[in-house]
Amino acid sequence: MRLFFIVFVGSGIGGALRHLVGLVSLRLLGPSFPSGTLAINVFGSALMGLVIVVLSMRSGTSHELRVFLTPASSAASPPGRRSALTRTVSGNAANRRQR
Repeated sequence: MRLFFIVFVGSGIGGALRHLVGLVSLRLLGPSFPSGTLAINVFGSALMGLVIVVLSMRSGTSHELRVFLTPASSAASPPGRRSALTRTVSGNAANRRQR
């Protein structure tokens, strides 16, 4: 139940920020093209990827923090396990450090 609440709060904050970006882009650029949706999807995907990479390189990151920041990629994996994406990113980073 605790993880549910963490995902609930994180998703609520993310949804509110997405709505705010949509409103600002609508006011600045007009309704002819959904530029706010495009901007938040491109920027959000890049930011989510960066956060996943950074969190996967840090060994002391709590499961709760990962679920709060990246619910889609972290919620499915239990606290003691890492997702396939996290294992791949961590493995690639470890390989680069050994060279």
